[in-house]
Amino acid sequence: SEERAASQRAELEARLESARQDAFHAQTQGQAKERELRCALSQLGQLRQWRASSEQRLDALSAECAQSRAEAENAASQLAAAQREVAEMRRSRGAGASGGSGGSGGS
Repeated sequence: SEERAASQRAELEARLESARQDAFHAQTQGQAKERELRCALSQLGQLRQWRASSEQRLDALSAECAQSRAEAENAASQLAAAQREVAEMRRSRGAGASGGSGGSGGS
């Protein structure tokens, strides 16, 4: 009877030790997964900041592009107006020269 009790006790102690080792292993794995999760969350935070920063930069570049486009259109409009003015001046000078009001008299 004592041998049987000792045998059961040894078996229970072996099971307890096995359960302790399993628990330790599970705890170690849990800690490793927790570290991985923290690292991934940190990276996610950095990516979100990078994305927000990139979106701000993109908005700024889009605004600069729109401003440059408007300036280019304005410059093209001014150039066209100047070209029309020059053409008009040339036409009026040409008409004046063929009208017989020639050069200035000599002195």
